[in-house]
Amino acid sequence: MKGKNNLEELVELVRKLRGPDGCPWDREQKVSDLKSYLVGEVYEVLDAIDLNDSSKIKEESGDLFFLIVFLVDIFRERDDFNIYEMIGMVMDKMIRRHPHVFGDKRVKDTDEVKTNWRKIKEEEGKPAIGESILDGVHDFLPALFQAQLLTQKASRVGFDWQTPNQVISKIEEELEELKKSIEDKESKAIENELGDVFFSLVNLGRFMKMDSEKALRKTNKKFINRFHYIEKSLRDADRDIKQATLKEMDLLWEKAKECER
Repeated sequence: MKGKNNLEELVELVRKLRGPDGCPWDREQKVSDLKSYLVGEVYEVLDAIDLNDSSKIKEESGDLFFLIVFLVDIFRERDDFNIYEMIGMVMDKMIRRHPHVFGDKRVKDTDEVKTNWRKIKEEEGKPAIGESILDGVHDFLPALFQAQLLTQKASRVGFDWQTPNQVISKIEEELEELKKSIEDKESKAIENELGDVFFSLVNLGRFMKMDSEKALRKTNKKFINRFHYIEKSLRDADRDIKQATLKEMDLLWEKAKECER
């Protein structure tokens, strides 16, 4: 199905699903029910992006877009707002926040674009700095991403390191504290110090202009691929992985690394 009228057709499809003659499950869904589905679909899109698979990106983006239309239709049923009002609002916002594109504002680089964006948000009544400069970093965010945003916001007012080596020194300091808590067998302290190590590592990533969430996701994928190699190699040799020794698995792990080069 192709054409410019697809949005209208999708809106009608959702209305039919939630209508009297539609699907009982779809009719039962509430705004709160959609939260977990939305999060799940966002991660499906992220996974497709990591795979650089345009077909999957199209499919998963479509699933996410469907949920957005579904969510908005619940508010239409309440006579609150509809999909076209939502689209109009975001278009107005993007035009307003890009005066260097849609107006006569001139900018020299990306940093100036970001600065203007924050100023415009403040003019809209959405100050970048409320009671705390950390306002707006929500608890529901993934922990690594949340840590990156927190340190990013703090750095804007000068609360930051000067060199990467300073951050690395902090990581080493936190590792020593973690080692001590492990030696003392203090479970609460171990958890606290482990969190400090993670936070310091994220800070280093942010300082180096890298996305820690993305970096860890890539490492997770790398681990999965290498472990799959171990499993397949053992299956091909008619071996049960549960019976394999650590030495055997380490050797296969190194072979998996060689295959990546």
